[in-house]
Amino acid sequence: MWFKICGKYPIGGVELCFYFIVWLSHSLLAFLLTTNASRSVGHWLDHWLEPSSYSRTIRMDNSDIELKLFRQSLPNVLGAFAINSVVFRLVLRLGMSKNGRSLLLISVWFALNAYLASVRCLLLVIFATFLILSVTLLSNCQLFAWAFAILAIAKVSVWAPFSSDPAKYYREFNFYLYSAIKAINLSVFLVRNRPAIRLDFELAMEFLEYLLYPPFSTALIVLFEDFRCQFRQVNQQISRLKMSSLFWHAFRLLFWFFVLDFLLHLCKANAFFNSPFSLLEHLNHYEVASIAYVVGHLFHLKYFLIFGIPSLFASFDGFHSPGAPICVARVAKYSQMWRYFDRGLYNFLKEQLYIPLITFGAFSSVHRQIGPNLATIFLRHFVPMFAVFAFVLFWHGLSPNYFCWVSLSATALIAERIGQSLPKWHTIWPNCSEATFVRLKAASMLFTVIPGIFGIFFFLGLNGVGAFVFRSLLLDGLSQILSLRIFSSNSAGFVLLHLFLLGFCFNNVCLFIDAKLAPAQQRKNGKGSEKNE
Repeated sequence: MWFKICGKYPIGGVELCFYFIVWLSHSLLAFLLTTNASRSVGHWLDHWLEPSSYSRTIRMDNSDIELKLFRQSLPNVLGAFAINSVVFRLVLRLGMSKNGRSLLLISVWFALNAYLASVRCLLLVIFATFLILSVTLLSNCQLFAWAFAILAIAKVSVWAPFSSDPAKYYREFNFYLYSAIKAINLSVFLVRNRPAIRLDFELAMEFLEYLLYPPFSTALIVLFEDFRCQFRQVNQQISRLKMSSLFWHAFRLLFWFFVLDFLLHLCKANAFFNSPFSLLEHLNHYEVASIAYVVGHLFHLKYFLIFGIPSLFASFDGFHSPGAPICVARVAKYSQMWRYFDRGLYNFLKEQLYIPLITFGAFSSVHRQIGPNLATIFLRHFVPMFAVFAFVLFWHGLSPNYFCWVSLSATALIAERIGQSLPKWHTIWPNCSEATFVRLKAASMLFTVIPGIFGIFFFLGLNGVGAFVFRSLLLDGLSQILSLRIFSSNSAGFVLLHLFLLGFCFNNVCLFIDAKLAPAQQRKNGKGSEKNE
């Protein structure tokens, strides 16, 4: 069976099996070491523990504030989304006029969002959005929308009104942030389509529908053009196949919800990353690496739920939302992390910022006049990339941790792009076999994996935690490897060398998975393009 799965892949089944065993065994070992480290620190992390929702005698790690507020908001969110789906289906069957249907849905969606957030929050967002759109129409320029949205994102906690209830504060904060993105999308739509669109009551209703549709209001980013197109094509009946996929989607969410809860009862990985880094200094290098690895998995599961629940209800309503975040356990190319983790944000940045800057007249004319030299390549490709990362930095917050994360992530992507531009191994080494080529590719991918992974530790940890992991594992490890101090199993050099070998096996696993998933993904994309045509 295994050899049949491997098929015509260049590397043989036995070697691939070895890589999978190494990867899976080390993943399991990381969870075991994290659990052991959680017990070894005694009561130092107890202030993060709270009584379990399953039993008052059991305690769980509740140090992730975002996850805690998400859990508190879950009953309200599920109730509001369920009401929306029922009302939405009923309204579609009433046979009302388009404007009448829009007015009814907008009224219901306003009430549901007011329940989840607050009336003043909604009124402020609607007023600010239409103010931005008015300036955009008068100036025929989208720069004001970008500037206002970036300022709003950076200073929303200062100038915006919030409720005192923490869970409602969390929902209001997300509503403000995602509405800023929607304001940009609407402004870009107006500027790009100004000659072709009619500024009438119907368009204003479509703008309000886009702003207020509950599943897309606080978690998922969808372009206005996509929302508008999908809304016009929503079917009144849900096919049996669609229902089966919805049940499978719901089952996966429920399953991983309990897996996440189980892990939070079992270990205190999040608590380590939300505590001063001095606590990590008392652990050995393997325990530090294991905790960092587990925190990444917990983060993925959290966002699988945060994105997955509104996506489930949007699918029930007939919309196609951005896909689930890619599993971090199979990402060796960090371009995939940016592309497939927050797919809505990636699509927004690509369509509204990166591609427009690449095709910007000044960049294109310089590229044509001077030719594809190093300066023009930098101007045309890396300036847009830096603009994208600058927006990401504003989106997440202007802190040293996030700056380090963005810098290391950019380094990983630049290294990947440089690797793609270099001559292929077959050009340098004509007699290189396909299997050897795959192994060399897996080894070279360490140059992109290392900055990407260590950058994420800056993103996930409290100030100082990411820097400690970066220094104790990578910098100290490299120093000891270069000085050949690698013969003690407790040394950073030995651990880092072990991680390099593990990374080589991991990269081979990821390359195999990508090779096997690529044909299915191409078929899926092909069907999607045919459908769109």
